[in-house]
Amino acid sequence: MKRKLASIQIVQTLEPIPNAEKIEVAGVLGWKCVVQKGMFSVGDPGIFIEIDSILPQLPEFEFMKDRGYRVKTIKLRGQLSQGLFMPMSILDGKKYPTDKRERPIYHFMGGQDVTDLLGIVKYELPLPAQIAGQVYGNFPHFIPKTDEIRLQSEPGLLDEIRGVPVYITSKVDGTSGTFYVKDGHFGVCSRNWEYKDEGSTVYWQVAKRYGIEEKLLSLGRDLALQGEVAGPGINKNTMGLEELDVFMFNLWDIQEQEYASFKELWGILGKLDLKSVPLLVENVSIKPATVDIMIDMAIGRYPTNGHQQEGIVVRPMNEMASTILKSRLSFKVVNNLYLLEGGE
Repeated sequence: MKRKLASIQIVQTLEPIPNAEKIEVAGVLGWKCVVQKGMFSVGDPGIFIEIDSILPQLPEFEFMKDRGYRVKTIKLRGQLSQGLFMPMSILDGKKYPTDKRERPIYHFMGGQDVTDLLGIVKYELPLPAQIAGQVYGNFPHFIPKTDEIRLQSEPGLLDEIRGVPVYITSKVDGTSGTFYVKDGHFGVCSRNWEYKDEGSTVYWQVAKRYGIEEKLLSLGRDLALQGEVAGPGINKNTMGLEELDVFMFNLWDIQEQEYASFKELWGILGKLDLKSVPLLVENVSIKPATVDIMIDMAIGRYPTNGHQQEGIVVRPMNEMASTILKSRLSFKVVNNLYLLEGGE
């Protein structure tokens, strides 16, 4: 499911901020956004712009210039604000890049993605030198890329997973790596590229350290393991690791084109003597949970050094499809304290 960086949403709640005369907090989806007081009423439509968005350098976004036009989690008068909520008028005069008409008229609907219309792009962390390497090819088309949606962007996911046995893992703060075997070929990939075995990239370093090629080949199946590579030089090394490491979280059956269940994934990781992402709980049901409760659950610290963890990932014990996501049922909840401490 493509991430909607900017979409048309409705103001669900408006609440005052103590000791603040000119601003208030709007509830949009599962997010809280600080807005100018009196600009919106409950039920009004507007444009919600997610954190990690890079805005175009246009007059309507001039107020974001000092922040490099990047939308981040901030605190205003003690109130957490995540994302921007702006009036529909910022769409006036905008055209989709592929629309060749001189003055097109668009009919907007709630939930509509207007990312491309506004020229907004996703912020990407610059790759450290030790991550980059010699590219072998594009990321394989027969393996899904790793990307978890935030619960706050699709709060309806709680209804889909309510009462379903789930497991919850800590989200490791690193860079996504994929290691696969297909037709006897072993491949090592970042989020977007497959790399040659020339020794410089972190993905090949951990692959060789753990003998992942030999271990996957020993299973006699076309499989892909996906995990988070973390350690010195990667995302400020928030776990405080002394050397590069990899923590697995997905097993993809290439032939069957499906993810393994919790039981199969953890069983194979044990058989191959490979680390998983930290498992917090397993086989529990989320019953009367709310987005706010889940956000509180995401708060925690890495046992390695006590730093705020990036957050949590929630998945069913047995793989399920999500009607909302039109893909597997899985989501992440980012730890707000991690974000406020400068986490990416």
